[in-house]
Amino acid sequence: MSLLVTIVLGGVLGWLASRLINGSSDLGALANVAAGSVGALTANICVDTLVGTAQALPVSSMIGATGAVAGVALLRLLSIPAPKPRRARK
Repeated sequence: MSLLVTIVLGGVLGWLASRLINGSSDLGALANVAAGSVGALTANICVDTLVGTAQALPVSSMIGATGAVAGVALLRLLSIPAPKPRRARK
Protein backbone atom coordinates (compact mmCIF):
# COMPACT_ATOMS: atom_id res chain seq x y z
CA MET A 1 0.00 0.00 0.00
CA SER A 2 1.33 3.43 -0.81
CA LEU A 3 2.61 5.70 1.93
CA LEU A 4 -0.15 8.29 1.54
CA VAL A 5 -2.93 5.68 1.61
CA THR A 6 -1.36 4.11 4.72
CA ILE A 7 -1.25 7.45 6.54
CA VAL A 8 -4.81 8.45 5.57
CA LEU A 9 -6.25 5.02 6.34
CA GLY A 10 -4.36 4.96 9.64
CA GLY A 11 -5.75 8.37 10.56
CA VAL A 12 -9.32 7.34 9.81
CA LEU A 13 -8.86 4.07 11.68
CA GLY A 14 -7.25 5.92 14.58
CA TRP A 15 -10.28 8.16 14.85
CA LEU A 16 -12.59 5.15 14.60
CA ALA A 17 -10.56 3.25 17.19
CA SER A 18 -10.81 6.21 19.55
CA ARG A 19 -14.58 6.03 19.25
CA LEU A 20 -14.58 2.29 19.88
CA ILE A 21 -12.25 2.56 22.87
CA ASN A 22 -14.61 4.52 25.11
CA GLY A 23 -14.83 7.98 23.56
CA SER A 24 -12.03 10.47 22.96
CA SER A 25 -8.85 10.80 24.97
CA ASP A 26 -7.76 13.81 26.99
CA LEU A 27 -5.37 14.71 24.19
CA GLY A 28 -8.11 15.12 21.60
CA ALA A 29 -9.07 13.76 18.22
CA LEU A 30 -5.94 15.03 16.47
CA ALA A 31 -3.71 12.97 18.77
CA ASN A 32 -5.84 9.88 18.06
CA VAL A 33 -5.55 10.42 14.30
CA ALA A 34 -1.79 10.91 14.59
CA ALA A 35 -1.42 7.80 16.77
CA GLY A 36 -3.46 5.79 14.27
CA SER A 37 -1.36 7.00 11.34
CA VAL A 38 1.92 6.28 13.10
CA GLY A 39 0.66 2.88 14.26
CA ALA A 40 -0.49 1.87 10.78
CA LEU A 41 2.73 3.07 9.18
CA THR A 42 4.89 1.31 11.76
CA ALA A 43 2.95 -1.95 11.44
CA ASN A 44 3.21 -1.94 7.65
CA ILE A 45 6.94 -1.17 7.72
CA CYS A 46 7.58 -3.93 10.26
CA VAL A 47 5.63 -6.54 8.29
CA ASP A 48 7.22 -5.49 4.99
CA THR A 49 10.65 -5.77 6.60
CA LEU A 50 9.97 -9.19 8.12
CA VAL A 51 8.28 -10.68 5.05
CA GLY A 52 10.50 -8.93 2.54
CA THR A 53 7.80 -7.88 0.07
CA ALA A 54 4.88 -5.50 -0.01
CA GLN A 55 1.55 -7.08 0.84
CA ALA A 56 -1.64 -6.98 -1.23
CA LEU A 57 -4.12 -4.20 -0.43
CA PRO A 58 -6.56 -6.25 1.75
CA VAL A 59 -3.73 -7.74 3.82
CA SER A 60 -1.98 -4.40 4.13
CA SER A 61 -5.26 -2.77 5.19
CA MET A 62 -5.74 -5.34 7.95
CA ILE A 63 -2.16 -4.82 9.11
CA GLY A 64 -2.71 -1.07 9.08
CA ALA A 65 -5.96 -1.39 11.03
CA THR A 66 -4.24 -3.50 13.67
CA GLY A 67 -1.42 -0.98 13.90
CA ALA A 68 -3.85 1.94 14.17
CA VAL A 69 -5.77 0.33 17.02
CA ALA A 70 -2.49 -0.55 18.75
CA GLY A 71 -1.27 3.03 18.32
CA VAL A 72 -4.41 4.50 19.89
CA ALA A 73 -4.32 1.94 22.71
CA LEU A 74 -0.67 2.80 23.37
CA LEU A 75 -1.53 6.50 23.39
CA ARG A 76 -4.24 5.82 25.96
CA LEU A 77 -1.86 3.74 28.04
CA LEU A 78 0.86 6.40 28.06
CA SER A 79 -1.30 9.52 28.42
CA ILE A 80 -1.54 11.06 31.85
CA PRO A 81 -5.02 12.35 32.61
CA ALA A 82 -5.35 16.03 33.42
CA PRO A 83 -5.93 16.74 37.12
CA LYS A 84 -9.49 17.51 38.05
CA PRO A 85 -10.08 20.92 39.65
CA ARG A 86 -10.76 20.84 43.37
CA ARG A 87 -13.90 22.32 44.77
CA ALA A 88 -13.53 25.04 47.36
CA ARG A 89 -14.50 24.09 50.88
CA LYS A 90 -17.27 26.01 52.57
